[in-house]
Amino acid sequence: MMKKIVLLAFVLVLLSLTIFEAQFVEPLKATGEPPIEVWTDYTLDRDISFSGDGFIIKADNVVLNLNGHTINGSGGTYGTNTAGVIIPFSWDGIYAVTIKNGVIKNFEYGVKLEQCSECAITNITFTQNLYGVHQTWTFSSGNVIRNNTILNNTNGIELLGGDNNTISENIMANEVDNILIGGTGNNIVSDNIVTDGYGGINLGSGHNTLRNNFLANNRHNIASCTYWSWTGNPLHLFIQDIDTSNTVDGKPIYYLVNESNVVIDSFAFPEVGYLGLVNCKNITARNLNLAENFEGILLAYTNDSVLENLHLRNNLNGILLYNSSRNIITMNVVERTDYSGNGIVLTDSNFNTISGNMMLTLGTGVRIINSNNNTLYHNNIFGSLAWVDPYYEATNEWDNGYPSGGNYWSDRVYVNVDLHSGPNQDETGSDGISDIAYSINANNTDRFPLMGPIGFFNACIWDETTYYVHKVSNSTVSDFYFSRDDKLVSFNVNGTVDTVGFCRVTIPRELMWCDAPEEWNVTVNGNPPTHLKAMEDADYTYLYFTYNHSIQEVQIKGVHVIPEFPSFLILPLFMITTLLAVIIYRRKHSM
Repeated sequence: MMKKIVLLAFVLVLLSLTIFEAQFVEPLKATGEPPIEVWTDYTLDRDISFSGDGFIIKADNVVLNLNGHTINGSGGTYGTNTAGVIIPFSWDGIYAVTIKNGVIKNFEYGVKLEQCSECAITNITFTQNLYGVHQTWTFSSGNVIRNNTILNNTNGIELLGGDNNTISENIMANEVDNILIGGTGNNIVSDNIVTDGYGGINLGSGHNTLRNNFLANNRHNIASCTYWSWTGNPLHLFIQDIDTSNTVDGKPIYYLVNESNVVIDSFAFPEVGYLGLVNCKNITARNLNLAENFEGILLAYTNDSVLENLHLRNNLNGILLYNSSRNIITMNVVERTDYSGNGIVLTDSNFNTISGNMMLTLGTGVRIINSNNNTLYHNNIFGSLAWVDPYYEATNEWDNGYPSGGNYWSDRVYVNVDLHSGPNQDETGSDGISDIAYSINANNTDRFPLMGPIGFFNACIWDETTYYVHKVSNSTVSDFYFSRDDKLVSFNVNGTVDTVGFCRVTIPRELMWCDAPEEWNVTVNGNPPTHLKAMEDADYTYLYFTYNHSIQEVQIKGVHVIPEFPSFLILPLFMITTLLAVIIYRRKHSM
């Protein structure tokens, strides 16, 4: 027993000595050479690895020629704070440095420009760095980054400060941002091949010139509004010179500045890679597919314009309005934004009307920042919410009154109840509107949420006006048909057998109408519906009815219908008919 105790004591003393000695053992240092200060022209004659920074430029008019060799760092991750080549901050700045001809890899910054001007980075391959080229917030100007290959870095080129820089003829494919430009602007970005990143070209300053850039296969190819969530951004931040020589996935970029009275549609512009409208007025954009950019479409300081029938897919923000007012956004589809993205964003934007849009987003359906007196109704908001920045106490309208109604919110499907009707939802009978209002915050409430998704059917075009019949239903609706001759709207409904279906059909009174609500004839498979409620306002008739689910045909008949010919044709047709009658009469009597 005593031997065991002595042995245990010996082991404990030995262990204590080992721990004590370990406290004074220096950790292993990373292998590699210390930094090299460059005061005069330097030509590298071998591959070299550094444990920290690589080359530190200390003088003006220096040429650092890597001469085809590789400089290798200790790891291209955040926090190592290492640079393959650094031009450090100095009060006077450093001028006219050239860095060329080699490979820079495995640093936090391939080349870091803290304060320099008229410098050139050319014919360098950057790979496995956190940043290929990084220009910090301090003032730097007139630098040229040309003819480099920047691949497999986390970020490619990031210019956070300075102006009048040139980024040209680079080949880039990086994980996050390929090109990000802040600073004071006036940069030239030209002839770059920018592919396979999360971000292509991200502009956070104004008055930049873009020419002949090829962007493809980026998650979001271009952004002209990095600071979209910041209020108070001035107009000059959005002014860019971007022409159609720049392409997104082979389609030209259209960036309109100071334009008015322009129609942009699939007929005049069959291919659009990106569309930005800055300081414009009375622009109509319709029937376009806009995909895979930071914003599907941008309106900045743009007023009195219309966005309709746009399909916006895989953008960070589907529709972005910044300091834009009195616009109409209608009948658009926004789908598959990022989880951090938004369907429609209003920042510093007032008196806009947003209706009839479909938002199938992963992030927020509608985001409102310091924007007031906007009206949003008859939108389908699936799988996402509305968010109004509480800091600014903005107030907006989220419905079109009663009986027109508000929006469909998919997240409320299990809390909606429809037992009553009327402006106060206190009258007997259902109407397709939830009895429970939807509160977004204290100043924003949808008073009349719809009980099902709303759909829009193109009934006809008359006198250059398109007439839509709306439906709200828990059924699958198909085979919509409008007959002027029969004064009839018909469609099929389908749903789970032995469940109750409902439809709320909205018909424009200029399209088809009755003299009294009770004159409407609604049948389901030839029989009256289980329940029918007819409501009217100045412009529409609202017909709510229920039925038992199966495949059924719904027919709705009115008393009056829109004329066969537009009003501007009626007088000429009357005159032609009268003239023909006169000619026939004279011929008969002349014989």
